[in-house]
Amino acid sequence: MTASTPFKVIANDNDLAPTRESKIRFAKIQDLKSGEVVGIDAQLETSFEESALFGFASGQPAHENAAQWLGDQIERIGSLAETENTADRPISIIAPLAALTHPDAPMAAEAGARRANICLQEIRIEFPDSAIYEAEDIAPAYIESFFSRGFRIGIDARQSWKSPFGAYMSSAVEAIRLNANTFKEMPSSVDRIENAYGSGAMLFVENAHWTDAEELAKVGIKYAVSPRLNG
Repeated sequence: MTASTPFKVIANDNDLAPTRESKIRFAKIQDLKSGEVVGIDAQLETSFEESALFGFASGQPAHENAAQWLGDQIERIGSLAETENTADRPISIIAPLAALTHPDAPMAAEAGARRANICLQEIRIEFPDSAIYEAEDIAPAYIESFFSRGFRIGIDARQSWKSPFGAYMSSAVEAIRLNANTFKEMPSSVDRIENAYGSGAMLFVENAHWTDAEELAKVGIKYAVSPRLNG
């Protein structure tokens, strides 16, 4: 309930106004040679980390935790895909850093998909490489908690790519996201790309041009998010 004063309305009992929902934009993941659409990238205006930081600074409540945020965004993405009649699949969403190890995240993600009436196999959850690397030997168990429910799994390696890519990870991970401008600067990037490509993982990049197709294909990268025209 709220208490009335001559000056303003004061929120009591955690009865605060909700934060503005982050805008969602769908971008195509395309084959750089043929232009074929092989998936959709759900791009959110604000990440969980940003919403938590700005929400705290403004006095507005952010999502309680990374698990709740992930479930809510999957619900919003699934509902928007139906509203906009977006048929291409899978739809990729980048998970918060803390979502991988949050005990409630797999259940929250599944509940979000169910609320949106979208099949779990239609969603690819991409976990930041740093989260997988920090989880060390137990990372596969965390990944399995999502994979066993039916979610597709990806790695967001735009900032780093240090996590182990052993037998389990190579079988569970279907896609790896890189930055076309920086991936060559990462240590052992060529070896890692060859290993991932050999396991059947789809390698795709951001910040690519259509004319980069031949050069990227030499290292096994054939797909890009919204590839641009030169000039």
